[in-house]
Amino acid sequence: MKKTMRYAVCLVLGAALGIGCFLLAGLFTGGENAHEALSGKREDIAAIAVPNEGGYSNSDLVRLAYSVVLCLREADYETLSGLVNPDYGLVLSPYANVNLGSARCLTPEQVVDIGRDREVYVWGTEDGTGEPIQMTPEEYFAAYVYDADYYGAPVITVNRIAKSGNSLENVQTVFPEGLFVDFYMPPSEEGGLDWRLLRLVFEDCGGGLKLSALIHSQYTV
Repeated sequence: MKKTMRYAVCLVLGAALGIGCFLLAGLFTGGENAHEALSGKREDIAAIAVPNEGGYSNSDLVRLAYSVVLCLREADYETLSGLVNPDYGLVLSPYANVNLGSARCLTPEQVVDIGRDREVYVWGTEDGTGEPIQMTPEEYFAAYVYDADYYGAPVITVNRIAKSGNSLENVQTVFPEGLFVDFYMPPSEEGGLDWRLLRLVFEDCGGGLKLSALIHSQYTV
């Protein structure tokens, strides 16, 4: 029921818009090796998205996630669009609690245009003030998607929430069949509140895993 509701909301919002670390057992380490394996190798992306007979391994999921983060780092939205869920689009949430009533959902075609679209849209509400987040797609991605060097994140978790703030975590409720990878940037000093997190949610679309959501998380009041 909730998944059906998400799909309906995505279709409506999409139309409105365009018209030293851890590994495998739930955690991943060796980010440096992953960087080397993926840098400049875009031809690997299609192969990673092909389903395996026995399901998807954590390493496959992490490599696919790094492919997405690499696209974000380089603002390569054309390549990114090919990784987006073709049926239901890409849900964008500025905070860990995904609100399908306010989260914007982009079609793959709209993802391609992120760097060119100069129109201002509402992307949800700002924590603390409740004011609408009004930005162009490019501004939103800079503020609430790739707002830190997640490609070099020291902590990466697989299907396990790396860090929680005061915001209610509901990724597994909204995406019950999804797989997710967290890229976590710890605070600049112990006990600090300036941590950042980017969560990538993938779903099997029948032709392989595709990106269904980009969820940003940080300390909230």
